[in-house]
Amino acid sequence: MARERTGETIVEGSLLALPFADGSFDAISTGDVLYHLAEPAVALREFVRCLKPGGVVVVNEPAYRWLWSYHDDAVDSKRRFTRPELVAMFREAGLEVRFASYANLLALPLVVLRRKVFPPARPTSDVQLFPAPIEAMFSGMAWLEHLWTSQGWPLPAGSSVFLVGAKNRSAR
Repeated sequence: MARERTGETIVEGSLLALPFADGSFDAISTGDVLYHLAEPAVALREFVRCLKPGGVVVVNEPAYRWLWSYHDDAVDSKRRFTRPELVAMFREAGLEVRFASYANLLALPLVVLRRKVFPPARPTSDVQLFPAPIEAMFSGMAWLEHLWTSQGWPLPAGSSVFLVGAKNRSAR
């Protein structure tokens, strides 16, 4: 689908052994990917290998083991993270943490209600498009959080963990 929509070269490979040369990229970004891996630290080391010196890694991952629910079962989650866990993994992989925050703080009470208090009769992933007013509400919440975090202020909690790290400029 990506090839058809973009006309670009699409490369398929494993995050645990990326099919790219050392120092290939200025930035690598993933959204809700590492939590599917049995060994996410291996993928982070691969990211570092493929980054140019000074290159940036941006990740967003599901937060908190206590939030595990039918959704995680439906999407084959392997784990959920805390901010300190991801920070430690970044540092162990050789990344300098530039920003570490939770995300989706304002939506967190709704996530808890849906996934823990009032789960659906037929549990499956609840990631989907909702009616326009609900989507607008969530977009507004995300916008408010962006205003906060764009000042460099991390959020104290949320349903996701968001990290930005950089490869040392002197690293090869």
